[in-house]
Amino acid sequence: MGINAREGDSLEDLRFSDFCANCRKSLAEIETILFVEKEVGRCFCSEECIHDYFQPAVDAMLEEHDRLRSRGDYGDGAGERFSQYRALTLEDPDEVWLNETDSGERHFTFMSKFRSGEDAFTYVCVCLTIEGVPSFVFLGFATRDEDLVEQYRRGTEIPLESPAAEPEVAGGPEDSAANLADAAANEIGRQLLWEKLFAGEGASSSDLRRSDDIPREQFDQFVQFIEPTMDDPDEIWSFVDPEKQKWLTFISIYKDHEDEETFFSMIVVCRLFENGEMQMVSAFPTIDPDFAQKFRRGVQSVNKAYGVGWTRGNAA
Repeated sequence: MGINAREGDSLEDLRFSDFCANCRKSLAEIETILFVEKEVGRCFCSEECIHDYFQPAVDAMLEEHDRLRSRGDYGDGAGERFSQYRALTLEDPDEVWLNETDSGERHFTFMSKFRSGEDAFTYVCVCLTIEGVPSFVFLGFATRDEDLVEQYRRGTEIPLESPAAEPEVAGGPEDSAANLADAAANEIGRQLLWEKLFAGEGASSSDLRRSDDIPREQFDQFVQFIEPTMDDPDEIWSFVDPEKQKWLTFISIYKDHEDEETFFSMIVVCRLFENGEMQMVSAFPTIDPDFAQKFRRGVQSVNKAYGVGWTRGNAA
């Protein structure tokens, strides 16, 4: 679980309680008050309190899923294999269902269908939302069992907006996202990849790598960290560009066992195609936290620092 605190409306508009819903600490002197839904009005003092408060609900939903899942469906060990589809389901669902509980909570179920080779499946996420944006994920799983998918179509289906017509891209083929991605891959880490992909412009001087960052000629020494970062990342971010191309960013932080203050981030950016295949366009290490932060764009679906669940918190 991870929280992306954003600036909200005024404190009067967003603050519903004087105490943290989990630890009951007074919020009077808390600079950043976090919440994951508006209907019930629960406020939290920290990311840890959000995790602790909702963990019993997470455990109950996991137990129910284990009970409903058929024997021939994907097992517990398949979570990492499908982690990128969780991000895409939250970002661009095929279906959204709203189920209002007796306690007044509004649980949303996001569903999307995918195909990877010969394998067709549905990814399901049960979550809370803030203004339609997923804020806390109780449960996320892939399944081949349509009967199981039907079990999670609870409450009322929410109509989704029809996708807008894809905008025409000005200029010739050299301006396409694919060519921009290829260009970025050839200059890994020198300029800000997202700027080149989504703005079509060169990165500003403030977005260039620091002069004391890991030099490009040493990147070969970090190739061994690319596969572990994709297989078991600390974070996964998804982004859909203006041309409807989908991107996934995998980030892992590696620390020196002898010196905890010495670390580097491995960043891997991939294009994701409709058939589920991925194409890596950039992979590089950095010791600059500010530079790594520039690649945290879109929807975050995995944050190992906070265990099960995912949140997009709101700061009051």
